[in-house]
Amino acid sequence: MKDSFIPVIRHCLDWCSRVFAKLCQPRLSSTEELRRWMAELEQTNTKLAQEVYERKRAEKELRQAEAKYRGMFENAVDGIFQTTPEGQYISVNPALASIYGYETPEELMAGLTDIGRQLYVDPARRDEFIRPLREQNTVTGFESRVYRQDGKVIWITETARAVRDASGALLYYEGIVEDISERKQAEEELHKAKLAAEAAAAAKSEFLANMSHELRTPLNGIMGMTELALETHLSPDQHEYLTGVQDSAISLLDLVNDILDFSKIGAGKLVLDPADFSLHDDIATATKALAVRARKQGLDLACRIAPDVPDTLVGDPGRLRQIVVNLVGNAIKFTHAGEVVMQVAVEWQIKDEVCLHFIVADTGIGIAPENQKLIFDPFTQADGSATRQFGGTGLGLAITSQLVAMMGGTIWVESEVDKGSTFHFTACFGVRTGAVPQLRRSADLVSRPTKISRPLHILVVEDNPVNQRLAVLLLKKRGHSVAVANNGKEALALLEKASFALVLMDVQMPVMDGFAAAKAIRQQEESTSTHLPIIALTARAMRGDQERCLAAGMDAYLSKPLQAHQLFATIERLCPSAAVMNQEGRGAENTGREQGPSGVVFDQEAALAHVEGDHELLREVVGLFLVETPELLAAIRESITRGDGQMLELAAHSVKGAVRSFGAHAACEAALKLEEMGREGDLTQAEFASAELDREIAHLTRALAEYREAAEV
Repeated sequence: MKDSFIPVIRHCLDWCSRVFAKLCQPRLSSTEELRRWMAELEQTNTKLAQEVYERKRAEKELRQAEAKYRGMFENAVDGIFQTTPEGQYISVNPALASIYGYETPEELMAGLTDIGRQLYVDPARRDEFIRPLREQNTVTGFESRVYRQDGKVIWITETARAVRDASGALLYYEGIVEDISERKQAEEELHKAKLAAEAAAAAKSEFLANMSHELRTPLNGIMGMTELALETHLSPDQHEYLTGVQDSAISLLDLVNDILDFSKIGAGKLVLDPADFSLHDDIATATKALAVRARKQGLDLACRIAPDVPDTLVGDPGRLRQIVVNLVGNAIKFTHAGEVVMQVAVEWQIKDEVCLHFIVADTGIGIAPENQKLIFDPFTQADGSATRQFGGTGLGLAITSQLVAMMGGTIWVESEVDKGSTFHFTACFGVRTGAVPQLRRSADLVSRPTKISRPLHILVVEDNPVNQRLAVLLLKKRGHSVAVANNGKEALALLEKASFALVLMDVQMPVMDGFAAAKAIRQQEESTSTHLPIIALTARAMRGDQERCLAAGMDAYLSKPLQAHQLFATIERLCPSAAVMNQEGRGAENTGREQGPSGVVFDQEAALAHVEGDHELLREVVGLFLVETPELLAAIRESITRGDGQMLELAAHSVKGAVRSFGAHAACEAALKLEEMGREGDLTQAEFASAELDREIAHLTRALAEYREAAEV
């Protein structure tokens, strides 16, 4: 403090010396000079007093700041420290002493003379902490484990900086320490809980997969055997009973699917599987079975797609069908009389993306206002009473709303009790650009039979006796010969003794499952340069099963309950060289034509059913077909010439959808073959298939022309 008065004293001495010099002069030069001297003296005194005051005030503020800093230092919750570059503590606050288990800062500084070796559980962490301080002058949030005085290990986080002088020389380190042991313990417990939750989720997924397998396996037998029985000669009563069994099995399958989908949504594992598809074909597939239900209830079912709605879209057709089936199915279920109408329009379209607005309106019982929001909640129905008339799990609309959201859309309902309901939903899709011309057509309600392949020697690997019998009956009915193995081990033994054209491989079996058997088959083929097609058959319907099957070396994947047309379409795809056979297994005559079940090229009855019996509309559709089909056939030939598989797939798909409306099964199958060739990118046999399609289209064109002429007479 006394050092601060040295400049003042020097100033006073200087002033005194000047005064003494004045006094030593013989006399003052004048009175005016004396006055100036006195004024200067007064100014000097004032300045001196001001400087003394300012210095005292600065010293007071400094003392206050020091006291404030000392209070903060002493009372801080976090530990504060200063250390030498060598790691000796210069100063520490009480909080740091408490963190390390010492009573006072002095005790801490005396007890820890070498921080690097005495404090850190891993002494190397001290070097990791110092390195960024030396190189970057700062370190933030450095976590490490240290010892307390009692030997307990705790977690701390340190934030520090290097303090340097004006020349850049390192003076000391200073920083803050926080005890994060509780946070680390919470993180560890959270991690354990996360692992436990993941294990529980995995167990749940495995349980659902097993339940899916256990439920679908008997359902496969029930539905398959019932379908076969319905194709035999039955009395009216027997047919009615078996139809009831089939309907009940389908309802049970729907229930299983709903539960699995809801579980996937809860686990975040329900995802969309984008693919190119035809909107008209997709809607037709979705409403085909529903049309039968509507007719049984005496309801009119109509579907209207606006002309400006693009047909070739990119999205998940399976999930779109699920939404449509659920909404239209509910509308039919809750409507006693009147109609159910579905409409599709463009909400907006920008370049290659479109948002479609779907409307499903009915004249049914309606929904009370207080229930209109609740119906989208899981396990909730508008009629929740124990004696409700309509069944169901209450999951359908909850799943539907989730699917709509995943498609970038929204869903809502407008309803009035006893007057009907109108469900709206929007969904976004990609638009396939450069698509070949499409024939605009109504929903296709005519099912397509599958081509009968040449006799193949097929190995069925299945442990369930009912499913074995079902597969054998289906295959033998198509003229194939069949061998059966109960598990993968038996299958490998049979493959060593005989050759097979194809293997139908169940996935979940005792002794050796389908995955292991498929891998063993592929390993054996490495030395023979052969490839045996394997189709996976599984009652598991969980996401990832298809990928696992393909990764194991299988060529295709079919989910149970097995659909016959899917099975034979897959066989045809994997064995494309198959010759056409009839039901008894005899080779068909080489006429260049395939006969449908009715043995006709144009099924007028089916075509009329397709347009709800409207002859005028059918004539219009026939005229449109006769005009636009040559352009589609030209697109097919051009795609083959250019080797463009994608263009071939789209053109053949359009032809297939058009001829299907007329019950022209042979032409439909010929177009399907070309479509699959385009999808696979293998056009080696495309010219022959194209010639076959041309012949079938020529037959169909003549039949349609004759019909049109007769109708106009």
